[in-house]
Amino acid sequence: MIEYTVPEETFRMIMPQKHPMLLIDGIVECSPENKTGICGLTVGRRNTAALDEDGCLSSFCLIEIMAQTMAAVSSYSAYSTGRQKMQKGLLMTVRDCRLLCGSSIKPGTEILIRSVPVYDEADIIRSSVRAWIPSSDEVISEALITACQTVAGTD
Repeated sequence: MIEYTVPEETFRMIMPQKHPMLLIDGIVECSPENKTGICGLTVGRRNTAALDEDGCLSSFCLIEIMAQTMAAVSSYSAYSTGRQKMQKGLLMTVRDCRLLCGSSIKPGTEILIRSVPVYDEADIIRSSVRAWIPSSDEVISEALITACQTVAGTD
């Protein structure tokens, strides 16, 4: 079972996405200094908007799941360093995207997603993001994602 290190109240407060569009369940680990982190989700736990007609994770939602992981890590990093939460962002580009899951990802499947920044200046963040199923170490998607996110100041 995935264990989350960031309290749920904090996670929900810092995330720009809200239910029903919040597809990840929480932050497993995060290093605010270098904006690297891992998020997790259990298919069907809360992310019912990402399920297909058979109740399985829709593969096209993997891009949004990876983008939300990037937002969670960036938001928690800003929050942990004394700034307020991230404002709503904009997914700008998805490059080198590979959706590798050959079969439907069934309800109850746990997924981990790692975000590692490769560029971070001003409001533009580019991260290498990879999602995998920890029970089998099967990589199910990876991409280079660029987003624009602004941080609210501490007034």
